[in-house]
Order: sequence, then C-alpha cells, then structure tokens
Amino acid sequence: MRSPIVCFRSDTGTPYAYDRGSNEIVRLAEPLFAKIRAIHERGDAGSGMGYTDGAEVNAVRAEDERARSLGLFADTPRPRMKPVFCDQCRAHAMESLHTLTLCITERCNLRCIYCSHSGLYPRERPHSQAVMSLDVAEAAVRYLLDVSKSDDALSISFYGGECMLHFPLLREIVSFAERAGNGRHIQYHFDTNGTLVRPEHVAFFLEHDTFVQVSIDGPRALHDRFRVTRRGKGTHDRVIETLRMIDLPPESGSSDELTPRAILEPEGGRPCVGRGSQKSRSLVC
Repeated sequence: MRSPIVCFRSDTGTPYAYDRGSNEIVRLAEPLFAKIRAIHERGDAGSGMGYTDGAEVNAVRAEDERARSLGLFADTPRPRMKPVFCDQCRAHAMESLHTLTLCITERCNLRCIYCSHSGLYPRERPHSQAVMSLDVAEAAVRYLLDVSKSDDALSISFYGGECMLHFPLLREIVSFAERAGNGRHIQYHFDTNGTLVRPEHVAFFLEHDTFVQVSIDGPRALHDRFRVTRRGKGTHDRVIETLRMIDLPPESGSSDELTPRAILEPEGGRPCVGRGSQKSRSLVC
C-alpha cells in the first residue's frame, strides 16, 4: 500500500504535513517531522508527489502517539463527496447569479516564486500573452445582467494575470456595464499586485463603487523573497507607494475603515489590513 503525504515548513520554519487520509494539513512536532522526512528521502519522493512506503509510515504511526492522535496515514482515504445537482438547483443558481469574474489577461509583470501560473505546477496554465477581447467581456456582462434581473446588487471582478496591465480595457468594460446596467448598482473588484497603480487609476476607482485588492506578503525581507519582477527584483517598496496613494484623506471619499484579512500561523504571522470607503475600498492581503 502507498500513502501520499507531503511534509513542508512554513516561512517561519514551522513543520507541517498534508495527509490524504485525513485530508488535512497538521502541525508536527520536530521528531515526527524528522521521521517522516527520513522515509520520504528513502522513498520515491523525487517524483514530486510526496509518496511514501505504506509499511514504513504505518510503523511510524504505530510507535508515535502524536501521529495516531492526528489520524495520520489512514489506510482508507476519505470518500469523495458527490455534488447534488438537478434542474431545479441549476435554475436557482442561474437566477441567483450576482457576481461575475473576468480573467481579462494571462499576462503578468511579476514572477512570484509561488505563483500557481509559474510553470511549476503541471495542471495549471503558465503565463501567456492571452488577453480577453472587449466583445467577450461585453457578452459576459450581458449574461450577468440577463440572469440576475431580480438582483440589484451586482459585482464584477477583474482578475489575471495582472489586470492593471490592461487598464484601458478595464475602463471600457466598466463603461459598458454602467450603460447596459441601466441604473443597477454594480460594484467593481480589482485584484492587483500593486506595482502598476497610478494616480489616474485611483481617480477612476473613486468615480465608481470599487474594491481594490492589493497583494503584499508582509515586511520587505519576506515580501521580496517571493514577489519579484522577471529580473528577480523585489517589489515591496513599489507596493507600499501604491498603498499610500490609495490611503486618501476623508474629503476625497475615503474613510478610516479597516478590513483585515490574513492567513496566520498559530504562533503569529504577517499582518494584513485594508483601508476602505463608500466609493473606494482597498484590501491588503
């Protein structure tokens, strides 16, 4: 029997493991982490899938109380849940549609080390030069408006790649949605790495009901390890400039509302906060 498991350390060096049997990521004690890594190194972990020999991991489970208490290395993986979907469910989902996400480009000006599109992950697309046409975007917006007639609170999200590489296209899509929406309230979400935002973009955000999400990995030393340009240069300072640019005075329509969102380790982690307003909302994550 073969049981897939992946051991890894967090940015702060904390040992963790993912176990298929429990379908969970658990924090490990150092001795148990060392045992599993030793098995890994003797097995065929070079395949990149983190497979280990079943007999050896079961031996570790038998002798290690913490492994048993965590339910690691179960013989039988949890069964997959099958979604229940019927015509009535489909109709309800279509009638309740109120959010549209447009991946307007597969281009990006950064090469973040952990990016799912970095080419390191076989099942994920790599970066490319693909860009959504205005015709496709308009058709998608029409569909959203058509199937959500009973909902006056809609949202359109712009994703990538880096969506700010194509700001003229974003502006055209927002302009079309405003005209086609005929007075319906639409909030626009912009997901950006924060390196390309300029004052004219902030002015545009203030003209519309927008939510701007800016990615940052914490302090400079940590951020610049991962979020880099094609030439490997860190981007922390430029992102901080963007955040200061978005941190507008109250008379501009911005307020002091803070919206924190973060992934934290048990012993603490990188802070993540945002500043928002009724017209323009920013989120740092």
